[in-house]
Amino acid sequence: MALLASVRPSWLQKANRALLHELFDEVTLRQDAEFQQQVTDVALEALAPTAIRRLGADHMTAICGRRPIVALLIAGEVERRVKAGLSVPETTEIRGLRSGGELSSWLERRLNEDRLTVGGRVDEWTPARASYGLVAAAAAAAACPQVHDEIVASARAALAGADGPAPKAEDVVATLVSLGWLEVSRDTLSVAHDLVADQFIESVMLPEHDTTPDVPMTRATLAGCLTGPRAVGRFAGNIGRLTNDLALAGRAAPVLNVLDAWFTDNAAELGALMRSDSDMGGYALGAVCSGRRGRGRRCSAGSRSSRPGWTSSARI
Repeated sequence: MALLASVRPSWLQKANRALLHELFDEVTLRQDAEFQQQVTDVALEALAPTAIRRLGADHMTAICGRRPIVALLIAGEVERRVKAGLSVPETTEIRGLRSGGELSSWLERRLNEDRLTVGGRVDEWTPARASYGLVAAAAAAAACPQVHDEIVASARAALAGADGPAPKAEDVVATLVSLGWLEVSRDTLSVAHDLVADQFIESVMLPEHDTTPDVPMTRATLAGCLTGPRAVGRFAGNIGRLTNDLALAGRAAPVLNVLDAWFTDNAAELGALMRSDSDMGGYALGAVCSGRRGRGRRCSAGSRSSRPGWTSSARI
């Protein structure tokens, strides 16, 4: 019974349903937001009492999110830092936490069990590469939070240039929801935690965990934002957070070069998207120019001298 209670949702999806139902009934356990928050609150109080006293319960909840296991691992890392006298997050942007403690390895293991990671090389000469399903998943995560149809549109746009077998965008999004990596609130989809989006996007951009970006797959993922100004803004915020994280490890420069080149190549289309809706376009332009870097840099629409957020400042 303990084994059955611990299996991943993807195991059920891959099972032979006819044979499975000869022995078992499916029972859906409580997963509503209120219940998950109750579980998370209890976990935080038990695992991170020092951090809660230091940062406050509300702040810890904002940092750790609502998904209990993710919250538990983040709380453990924050508690470790507090006790060791190390720097701790003072905002909800939890920069660098994936590189410490058990969080990164847990995310890798869980995503691997759901077949949402990059496999090994097929031979010693051919670099590993994300599947088109993972590219669509990264685009969907980068587009969050938005309404369901917009997330599907971003996944579909990322798959538009696929030169081999690729899943349907609707199926990718539905699978991410069923596995719990995307959460639904009314008609709005969001990632279970920002760290999940970071992991998806980094897996596509840097599939071998080195400093060499996969340029074609990165550009395919970025094409997912060419569906509307809100998507541009969401991508800018999510990718900007990831490049902050990579910068802490000295791995950001090659990725930023790819991002800058893509932005320059697509500046005209991005500009048209922003002009199509002045309100959303203003939000998107602000996100593009400032990103999440917090360094006070400015963006000039006709200047190439600044380097805003995650993009080049090509004329738009």
